[in-house]
Amino acid sequence: MVVSSYVAGFPVCDITGFNHVPGHYDQYTYQLSGATLETCMESCRANTTCQSVAYSQNFTQRLFYDQCVEKTQLWESDVSTFAHFDKPCDVCDKSRVGE
Repeated sequence: MVVSSYVAGFPVCDITGFNHVPGHYDQYTYQLSGATLETCMESCRANTTCQSVAYSQNFTQRLFYDQCVEKTQLWESDVSTFAHFDKPCDVCDKSRVGE
């Protein structure tokens, strides 16, 4: 697959897509039964290394990145169940994410 451009800007909030692997970032995977987007963002904000997250309600999985979304080489895709958010994004009323 040829990617012409990656998602750019800051903050990036609620964009579904896939990251280029391997990329120029570190990713940490956390699974927690019953995890919500809100708890995911709260955990990221409490973690000084976390700069952005990808969250999938389908897997109750959260991915923490040490870079903002723009630097994780994300290309937008409606096929992905992972929605990406920079740390400062407001996630209230985002219960639809990952569905």
